[in-house]
Amino acid sequence: MANHSCIPNATVLFAGRTAVLRAERPIGEGEEIEICYTDYTNPVSTRQSALQQYNFTCRCRRCVDDLNVYQVCAQFFDGSGMTMFPDTWCSVVGRDASRLRHHPGASDPHRMQIAARFCAQPDPELGDSSSPDGRALLKKHLAGCAALMDNDLWAVAPLPQVLTEVSLCYVREQRYAYAVVVAAMVAVECDPYRYAAPFHVVRLKNLLMVVKLLAWTAEDAAALRGRGRGRGRRREQGREPSLRGSVAASRTGAAGHLESDIMETLGGMDQVSLSQMLLMMVLKAASPAEAALDQWSLGRQARELHDDIAALDGRDKELSLIHAWRDDPEGEASRMFFEYAVVGQMAALASLGKRVVSLEWHV
Repeated sequence: MANHSCIPNATVLFAGRTAVLRAERPIGEGEEIEICYTDYTNPVSTRQSALQQYNFTCRCRRCVDDLNVYQVCAQFFDGSGMTMFPDTWCSVVGRDASRLRHHPGASDPHRMQIAARFCAQPDPELGDSSSPDGRALLKKHLAGCAALMDNDLWAVAPLPQVLTEVSLCYVREQRYAYAVVVAAMVAVECDPYRYAAPFHVVRLKNLLMVVKLLAWTAEDAAALRGRGRGRGRRREQGREPSLRGSVAASRTGAAGHLESDIMETLGGMDQVSLSQMLLMMVLKAASPAEAALDQWSLGRQARELHDDIAALDGRDKELSLIHAWRDDPEGEASRMFFEYAVVGQMAALASLGKRVVSLEWHV
């Protein structure tokens, strides 16, 4: 069993009855392999409380210096500014990872002070957001995180957890277009800072969530779900996956413009290709655990969805670009294509997610 650190160099993936130990960053010869026994993005008080069952107090640098997620993220770059992770192509941040290293949350005293204030607090009880007063509860939690949002500290707990609940709230309301832009915001503005390794399971789960939500908002969602099978099931359940069916009744003012912008953005992008590339990123990240992939529900879902998309007809041009990126991700043309097809599209959705939080939740 590996020892614990809140800045681990390895992680354990459980797939069925198989445990896969994987390095989270390059590990030097003679360096001890350490994993985290809890969620290392939680506030220090929450982490220490969770570790009491193991009868020790963590004295890692993250705990002793009470480092926030941005300060820890900045450590995963070498002196030349390059990330420690070779597979940067499989990150929604893209090749230009400078914003991960130089986020103001890691160096600006005012923002560091705000992050420290939240890090010193235990995670709030989010309660049951599916209850009748769930929306009011979420709005209260978002209001409590206003200082984080105002200072672009989206990755500091408990904001990522609250935003995830907001996305799920929209799913329950069958407003899938709103759900996907908030989910994309979590994948772009929260996850890369909280979990530096692009292959971290939380990042992969959230990418898969974006894919599923895109399927429920795309015109060709039926084909994405298996050439008509998905559309029939969702219609029976009252979950029509078309974009216009996913939004609420017509609105006026700023909310109406927001709704129109979301619809226009989603309608103008190739959601099938974006979904396929996100799924390829998940499967690529899972490749070291390939032997256990069929036992890993996330990997199994990603493979099934990808196979459905790959079987679609009439996508020869798109597939040629995607396959070129897959075969030579470091090539100049592939990098430009990835920046356009994935990084740019996800950033556009994330930007809309911020507007949703501001206008729909009045924070």
